[in-house]
Amino acid sequence: MKQFARTALSSAPLWTALGIANALMGFAIALRVDGSRDVEWLWFWTRKWLEGSNPFFWPIPADYPPWALVALSPVGMAPDAAVPAMWACVGVALAITVAWLGPKAIAVESPPLRLSIGCFLAWAAVRYGLGNGQFALLATACGLAAVWLARCGSNWSGLFLGLALIKPHLGIAFLAWAITAGKWRSIWGAAATVGAATLVFSARLHESAVSVMAQYVRQVGVELRGPHARGAVEIRPLIEGLVADPRVAGVVNVTLIVAGLAAIVWTLSRQPIEARERLALPLLCLWTLASMFHNAYDLVLLWPVWLAMWDRQRRDPQRQPYVLAFVQAALVVGVPGMWWQARGAASGVALHFDRLLVAGLLIHLLATTGRAARDRSGRPSLWEPDGRDLVQAPARDSSEVMLQ
Repeated sequence: MKQFARTALSSAPLWTALGIANALMGFAIALRVDGSRDVEWLWFWTRKWLEGSNPFFWPIPADYPPWALVALSPVGMAPDAAVPAMWACVGVALAITVAWLGPKAIAVESPPLRLSIGCFLAWAAVRYGLGNGQFALLATACGLAAVWLARCGSNWSGLFLGLALIKPHLGIAFLAWAITAGKWRSIWGAAATVGAATLVFSARLHESAVSVMAQYVRQVGVELRGPHARGAVEIRPLIEGLVADPRVAGVVNVTLIVAGLAAIVWTLSRQPIEARERLALPLLCLWTLASMFHNAYDLVLLWPVWLAMWDRQRRDPQRQPYVLAFVQAALVVGVPGMWWQARGAASGVALHFDRLLVAGLLIHLLATTGRAARDRSGRPSLWEPDGRDLVQAPARDSSEVMLQ
């Protein structure tokens, strides 16, 4: 069974075929009458802004920030009929870019490129994003580019970090990475990018930047209080299902979110600098998915997590491959989105598959990273029996620290 899992995970022809088939399905869904809804709405909002009308005041107001509408305004310049096919083509190219950029961003040895692209393209989240005309792939690609460029010392990192914030609930993972890594030049560059785009947006409408930001914040508040403000990934609905009192459930949710972030900061503080930069992004991607509104197509943010697990498996070939195989299988068959199809009694369980997957991966990564830190320091774990001799491993360079 172990050999089968290893063979399946490393089969480039298998994942290439599945990836191409999945991408074609997403492309076909995007061209349907009921497909590409997100990009079509964005086409409408950006077209109205280009014409001088405020998209936050329409019957169905924009839910993208002002800087995102400026950055994505070229979509509004395209012919309406061509938008679905155009954005589906861009989406496929972005998915390939994300697969290629991931290893560069977290500084791990990449799987063979064909295998890497195939494994990622095969994810159901990629198909959902392509079919809905979503922008999660664009935000993720820009975020990974920002991390890679920041590690290389490039001044362009701030621009891409600002572009990643076109979807703030995705871009915050990369912003948090920049903060933990001390990439202040990238952060200031992102602030300048967002600020300049917001000024352009407000100038086109002859309004102040403060006014348009207030309009956007008000719209976000309306949506968060609405009936559809529960994401398919965040842990909040799971807590609300377990705790009857909404106020208590809210306190528990905030407490767990803060505790999760504190656990990440504490875990990273015990790592060498190089390992800290490599581990921070996967951990923060998981924390972002668990703590904020996300739909199933936003699970493309798990790509750095998958790569970290792959790298750990590569560095320790004796390790069981079952966790990575399960994660890949779950993301390919769409377990995180399966609750959409569930009916009857099964829906109560299926509803939380995605949340448990993300929360479980965060706990798993924190636990294994903490164990690796104890192994390096020679400290016994809480489960170490009294009197047992510890075997001190020889010191290794920080660049050789395993992702465990």
